[in-house]
Amino acid sequence: MGTWTLHRIEITRTTGVRILDQPNVSGMLRYTADGQVWVILQVPDQQPDGLLSGAYTGTVTVDADTVIHHVGVGTTPFDAGSVLVRNVDLSADRTELALSAPAGTDVTARLHWQRTA
Repeated sequence: MGTWTLHRIEITRTTGVRILDQPNVSGMLRYTADGQVWVILQVPDQQPDGLLSGAYTGTVTVDADTVIHHVGVGTTPFDAGSVLVRNVDLSADRTELALSAPAGTDVTARLHWQRTA
């Protein structure tokens, strides 16, 4: 439970080649006690294929180091009905969410969040 602000996004190919390392991002992530998730992301235009900007809300389930966002309402590419699997790394007041590569792509993204509340 809590609120985080986004402070960096890294996108790499599965070969290890870095596509984007962007500290100039905006975003908020909130998990509520009743199992809701709210996400808003804004990434500058140089992101590949509009991969990350958008917003969604829905429910969340947690399984060990995996957080699963079940999108109820969202903008493209986070369409309603999407199931977004995130591997999470928690350390102190920072959280790193690793996004699985979208089908048909060879990229992964890491979103670095700072807890604010």
